[in-house]
Formats: sequence, structure tokens, C-alpha cells
Amino acid sequence: RSSTLISPEAPPLPAWVSSDGYKWIKIDDPIPRPERDSYSLASFGGGMLLLGGAYLESLYRGLSDVWFSGDGFEWNLVSNQINTGPISSARLSVWQNTLYLLGGFDQEKRIWHEGIWASLDGENWILETSSVEDNFSGYYDLVATDNYLVVFLLTNGLIRSADGQNWEHISAFTEEGESQGNPPNRWDFQAVWFHDQLVVLGGMHHPDIFEYPIPATDVWASVDGAQWEQIAPRGTLPERYDPIVIVFKDRIFFIGGYIESESGEEPLEWKREVWVSDDAVTWNLLAEDPTQREVTTR
Repeated sequence: RSSTLISPEAPPLPAWVSSDGYKWIKIDDPIPRPERDSYSLASFGGGMLLLGGAYLESLYRGLSDVWFSGDGFEWNLVSNQINTGPISSARLSVWQNTLYLLGGFDQEKRIWHEGIWASLDGENWILETSSVEDNFSGYYDLVATDNYLVVFLLTNGLIRSADGQNWEHISAFTEEGESQGNPPNRWDFQAVWFHDQLVVLGGMHHPDIFEYPIPATDVWASVDGAQWEQIAPRGTLPERYDPIVIVFKDRIFFIGGYIESESGEEPLEWKREVWVSDDAVTWNLLAEDPTQREVTTR
């Protein structure tokens, strides 16, 4: 369920399920009750794990439950309350058969978490580190590679770890890194591990907060998070901020996202296109609006 695929209007919002990215099934009651937003999802144990989130009817009530589904339709409760406390907007990833939960927001205390939790089963969690960076500047994304756990930071490049506890800073996606041939600073992008490399797509470059952002329509890749290569030039992908990027059946899908108005204010234009690639270099438009190719409703 994501506002990048459907209208970001008031709930309840449906979910869409597809086996190929072209034909979609609409699910009217997609997630466990209570109705929630800003929850975390990850592929785990042959299905999907859903964790936490926030009550839609209240800005000050968070959730700390965990659910599992093998098909996206039926959900089973794993834990009614995990020891992380209420947590929403956290990054969830699986690395070396272990779940890692990064950051997140406590709706009740109104604070952002800075640490990383780990779990082997989704029910029992251990705090690996209280903060992954001494000079905390905010986390953007968490991606598991073969050898590293990689955290993209909001304003200060990225960090990586070979054990989930000790972290190394990388200057890619910073002004310093750009002068060394690495990607420039980037916002509202998505990153995935695909064909043995980190791939970064979508988002915007923001060289000056007083200037209109530059759409990031190129594609960058790295095998280790330290050395980067532009594998597709600007203009390869359409302008999209905060798209959905997933790897499915050995293909990479670039879904939805939004475009800002020239003033950078509302209204935003939400897109529903689905783009697909076999190599992250060459992209094809698979569907202009997957919600119009619905085959059934559940």
C-alpha cells in the first residue's frame, strides 16, 4: 500500500498485488487492523513482515505490533507488542538472515530513534547500536548488500557496516564526494541491491536550498557503496521523487512517485506509471496506470 500508486487522499486506501507488474489485483482491506500508516515492510521467511506504524485517526498513537503474510491477503500476528516500543517510518531490511530495523519515529514521545535493532524472528529484538553515527543528521534508507549493511544519510553521504555495529563513513552523495567523481547530493531517491550492485534511482539534486531542485533522471551503481559509476545518463528515467523501487523476479521495477510544482509547494502531481528493466540501464514503460489493469478485487 503506497500513496505513490494511488491517490494520497484520506483512508481507507486499497493495496494492489501483481505477479508481473502489468496486471493487478485490488485488495480493499489490505493490512491488519487497526488501519495504519507509515509502517515498515520487508520480505522475510518466504513472505512479508509488517511492523509498527501509526494510527490513522490520531497523530499521537503509535503501534509496535508485527504481522506476517505469505501472500499479501491473509495476515497472522507475530507479536502484539515488541520491545522497541511504538515505532513508525522506520527502515526495515534483511541482511544475513537477520532483520534490521533502522531509526523510526515514536508517535507518543514525539522523538526520532537513532539506533538499529536486530531480530532473527521478528518477535524478539536486540538493540545493536543506539546511534549509527556520532553526528546524527537523519537517516534516509537502509539497504542490505552481500557484504555490507548500508545506510544512506539525509545530508552527509552514506555509511556501511560489515557487522551491524561498526560503521564506516563514505563521501558519496556529498559535495566532497562529487569533486572526486562520486554521485552528487540526492534527495527523495530509492536504492536497491540488484545484480550484485547497489543501484540508486529517482529523486532530485538540491545544490542550493533557494533554487528549484534538479530532477535526478540518471542511474548510479556501486558494488561496495564506496566506488560509484553512472551506468545510465540523465534522461534515462522520468522525473520522479520518492518512487517505489523493488526487485522482483530478477527485474527491477520503478513505480509511481511524484512531481513537484515549480514553486515547490502543493499541489503535487502523483504518477502511477510502472517502468521495468532487466539490467538497470535500459528501461521500458510497462504500464501507464496499473490500477486500470485490475483483473479482480478482493
